[in-house]
Amino acid sequence: MNAKRFDNIIIFGAGGIGKDIYQFLKKNEANVVAIIDGDEKKQGEFIDNIKIQSLLRIKSLNKDE
Repeated sequence: MNAKRFDNIIIFGAGGIGKDIYQFLKKNEANVVAIIDGDEKKQGEFIDNIKIQSLLRIKSLNKDE
């Protein structure tokens, strides 16, 4: 799969599978703009330099962010 063709990706879930997806996308140079998780304990933590946000945060994401 060539992930380069995907821009501004939002990952839902910051658990094991979400982290695996992020690593795959990063390796394939995709642009992950946000990681969303419903677990308040994970919100505010980071995966690499991407802060894990609440689902409510998605409403305020700018497509150019």
